[in-house]
Amino acid sequence: MELTLNTPKEPNEMSSFDYSSFKSPLNHPGKHLRLEYLRAYDLSPSELAQAIGANEERIIELLNGERSMTADLALRLAKLFSTSPEFWMNLQVQHDLSREAIRLRQELEQITPVSGG
Repeated sequence: MELTLNTPKEPNEMSSFDYSSFKSPLNHPGKHLRLEYLRAYDLSPSELAQAIGANEERIIELLNGERSMTADLALRLAKLFSTSPEFWMNLQVQHDLSREAIRLRQELEQITPVSGG
């Protein structure tokens, strides 16, 4: 199936976050994909899977937050949506960092930064 998109979406700039103040994790990349891309381009998970040559079950698991973004999927999504693979991988990294910062909050507060010298 060949898919033609009307207008490429610009990737959002990723910035550095202070994860220590997070109460809940940042969105999973699958949620971002579902809300910002599938809706905008009116694509079903099946159509997306076919367009990028991926297994539909794999796409559904990603959209449901049951599977992490992989380099393979990031490259395929970047090509389809005219974004960068780093954009998709950064969504996963920031989701993971925010989730772990919440989980490790008390332990991280006990760490004293070293002074340069």
